[in-house]
Amino acid sequence: MARPNMALSVTSKNLTKAEKAERQAQETRLKGASDDIRPSHYLSEKQVELFNDLVSELEASGILTNVDSENLSQYVFALDQLQTLNDMINRNPQNMFDKQMLAARSQLVKECAKHSTDFNLTPQARAKMGSNTIKAQQKKEDPLLNALKIVK
Repeated sequence: MARPNMALSVTSKNLTKAEKAERQAQETRLKGASDDIRPSHYLSEKQVELFNDLVSELEASGILTNVDSENLSQYVFALDQLQTLNDMINRNPQNMFDKQMLAARSQLVKECAKHSTDFNLTPQARAKMGSNTIKAQQKKEDPLLNALKIVK
């Protein structure tokens, strides 16, 4: 399965100036604003609190925008439901043998894992993004590369 594209600022691909300019223009056009990130109406108070906590944590990354509100709401809902099922199993270990409960838990685990990856909430996703950001920054600041650009 192919990996999803990463933002231009954190990609490790070698792109030409024209490709970079085109990609930057596309990302800017598609990104949208991040001034109105609100939880969906169906979230409980506990889920809204978790939503707001995640938004405040993700604001530093600069990847979250208004259009992400619904996906983040779905993630928070699934995460809360998964925690509820886990609590039910912990309180009554016999629930581990309930096929419906285990099927629901399995589905919620998959959904949470997908959303975690989408929002860079896994250690692996953050490490990759951080590594690519550092590489991109070093490329920008490398005096030898800058001098070679002047010579061209």
